[in-house]
Amino acid sequence: MEGFQGEDPSEPDKIAACPKHFVGYGFVEGGRDYNTVDMSDAKLYNTVLPPFRAAVDAGALTVMSAFNDLNGEPCTCSKWILDEVLRKELGFGGVVVSDCMAIDELISHGCAENGAEACMLALEAGIDMDMASKAYKENIAELVKSGKLSEKILDNAVERILTLKEKLGLFERPYADVEKAEEILMCDEHKELARKSAVRSAALIKHKLLPINNKMKIALVGPMADSREELLGEWCCNGKAEECITLREALSKEAQVIYAKGCGFVSDS
Repeated sequence: MEGFQGEDPSEPDKIAACPKHFVGYGFVEGGRDYNTVDMSDAKLYNTVLPPFRAAVDAGALTVMSAFNDLNGEPCTCSKWILDEVLRKELGFGGVVVSDCMAIDELISHGCAENGAEACMLALEAGIDMDMASKAYKENIAELVKSGKLSEKILDNAVERILTLKEKLGLFERPYADVEKAEEILMCDEHKELARKSAVRSAALIKHKLLPINNKMKIALVGPMADSREELLGEWCCNGKAEECITLREALSKEAQVIYAKGCGFVSDS
């Protein structure tokens, strides 16, 4: 929270922190992104929720709901997980934003027949802001006019969003300082801090071949071992592949590496 929001989130170099994804996103079956989550209450309360509780207690201004379902119910429309657990049990009073396109995906989940129903389910569950799907933009007005959606529910969501904007100073300064952002984005100080964090968080299993030395011959097989682009991952945003150091390059500085690509990447097309 300190790095993102600081003591005053309205300062030009601060933003709202957003713990995500609430909840169970990292426990999908088979490790498949967006897959279903089958979890006991014991694991939920003893393993998954404590970090979110800490983030809420530290003052996080927003939380993103999880794309996945939890025990058969999509988190995007779960009144229990978003209202009972997040707001009442954890005491979160800020803005809840959906995952990207998650509200429209309630149709794919089989919970909603159309965008209007998905919109209503998400709002009633406690999703204040719709990311990217346009479900709110296209359906809220008609749902309220027809009486299907309580105006009070909409008022509560709008109030939380306006309160967040006020805390961030967006009424006085609606646009980000692009020049300031470019100064700190991927700056040397932050890259060095990221490197130290990665080193401190790594776990090494003791092995008789360690540490590596320049007399060793190491067989390295696989296309990712020599690809800078793949090191960035899917959500690289402004990451620069040319600044990455491949495993092959790094190991070659410490030992004699015999490399074979082995195979190519599988194309989705």
